[in-house]
Amino acid sequence: MLFTYLRWYQGTVAAEKKEPNFKAKHKEDIYKNRYQLQPWIAIYALVMCVLILVFNGCYVFTRPGPWRVARELEDPPLQTDPDIGNWVPTFVSSYLALPVFLLSVLGYKLIYRTRMVPLDEMRFDRGQVPEIHEEPPTTRWGKILAVLF
Repeated sequence: MLFTYLRWYQGTVAAEKKEPNFKAKHKEDIYKNRYQLQPWIAIYALVMCVLILVFNGCYVFTRPGPWRVARELEDPPLQTDPDIGNWVPTFVSSYLALPVFLLSVLGYKLIYRTRMVPLDEMRFDRGQVPEIHEEPPTTRWGKILAVLF
């Protein structure tokens, strides 16, 4: 979501540079939903999310005792920290999301061969987008779902 805001901001800046009177023509369309502190709020949120992801489980690195990746049969049982409990599940739950996210995004890019759309090719003209007309629900279950969603 943060990248969407940053990318949208970059796109509007690129469109402003490409067309000299862009602000006068599209002021109501593009700038009506723009917050005054953009893109700084999105950049701040991005930095905070990255800091939380990196330092979420850093206390497992500072725990007392030896750092072991695997345990042999004759090793004594691992000490559990009274504050965090067993540190292996804490480490896994804190940092497993990072490689899973990166692998899923990069895997999608590799499998479907998608590309990033350059700023020059982005369209900010919503007037040519066809409207989507939805059929009204006919069943009772469809009407309930239409009210809820």
